[in-house]
Amino acid sequence: MRNLGQAAEALSLALADPSLISELVDGLGDSSPLIQGGCANVLENIGRQRPDLIQPYAGQIVIAVRNSDQKEVQWHAAQLVSHLNLDCEQQEVMVECLSQWFDRSKSSIVRTMCLQGLHDLAERDQTLQPAFEARLGLALESGTAAMKARARKLDKL
Repeated sequence: MRNLGQAAEALSLALADPSLISELVDGLGDSSPLIQGGCANVLENIGRQRPDLIQPYAGQIVIAVRNSDQKEVQWHAAQLVSHLNLDCEQQEVMVECLSQWFDRSKSSIVRTMCLQGLHDLAERDQTLQPAFEARLGLALESGTAAMKARARKLDKL
């Protein structure tokens, strides 16, 4: 589902010309799963390198990903929340999304990234600790090997 060569090129272009970021945000709502996943991938990479460039789009990103059933969008959105300063409403929406995706997804990657995202949000806001700890217990108890490894790492932090 991912073309990493094109994603690398899109990342370079967006970092060089941040006005292109709005097109990536718009792509999260595209009808093509390939476009959605690619845009989510590039946005997450921009967020990792230059969170200041995607911060102005935080509200649009939350709205775009909240109803996504696309696993690539979900796992990149779960990583992206670590790079955004969300207001209370945006944070509430993303905690709900991450919790639901963790609870319902069949994808180990989505579930692992949602656990990480919930951890990162709970690090900033202690009131979110119960949502994280509930999923941490599930991951430790019945997760895949990758989920258990990530859960053990997060449990030590």
